[in-house]
Amino acid sequence: MKVATYLEFKDNANEVIETYKSVLGAEILLKYVYDEDMTDDPALIGKIFHAELKIGDLNLYLCDSGVEPSFESIKLVTEIQDEAKAHEIFERLAVGGKVIREFTEMSFGPTIADVKDKFGIKWNIVIC
Repeated sequence: MKVATYLEFKDNANEVIETYKSVLGAEILLKYVYDEDMTDDPALIGKIFHAELKIGDLNLYLCDSGVEPSFESIKLVTEIQDEAKAHEIFERLAVGGKVIREFTEMSFGPTIADVKDKFGIKWNIVIC
């Protein structure tokens, strides 16, 4: 069995892909765009119909759906051993987004920070 996260964006899935490539080292496994035969919505032509990214152990699927997304109850967690790399990713995800919690050492062990990226996705950055 394979389980993946699938995120739908209104019209900026390609920007998401490029940002996650740059910030997280995401690898594009698949990328298809809408053409005239795939939709009745002309605004979707040339937008992402389906893409698959590999980010570490995560398979992330995404697309442009034409619908305003809501990610309020979603949080992606990334565990990183390299403290400097964790801070770099945190800072880069915060650009255009919002810092929720700076790095804090937890009583149960790891150091954790939370950030919402410019696309509205919350990230939990864990140094472990």
